[in-house]
Amino acid sequence: MTGAMILMFLGALLYGVVALMFLAFSCAELIDTNRSSRLRLALAIGAALVWPVALVLASVAAVLMARPRAAVHGQSRTTARHAPAQPAEGLPGKRIAA
Repeated sequence: MTGAMILMFLGALLYGVVALMFLAFSCAELIDTNRSSRLRLALAIGAALVWPVALVLASVAAVLMARPRAAVHGQSRTTARHAPAQPAEGLPGKRIAA
């Protein structure tokens, strides 16, 4: 029984430390970008309290933002990268004097 209480206390302490880190970084970003307001501060506090959900949502948003645009429009990345090569005479360039 005592071991479970100690583990619960350590888990709550770890959760609180991470929540305070989220809150500190969120407030610092609000101050740096000059976008601080009461509503945004309240949202930062809410996100800090439920940081696992905020972390998952931020990760999903980052993955979606990192996707190539060609894959979004139905064209795969490999087909967009390997376009057929143009003949050499069709390309502009310097002429070598003979």
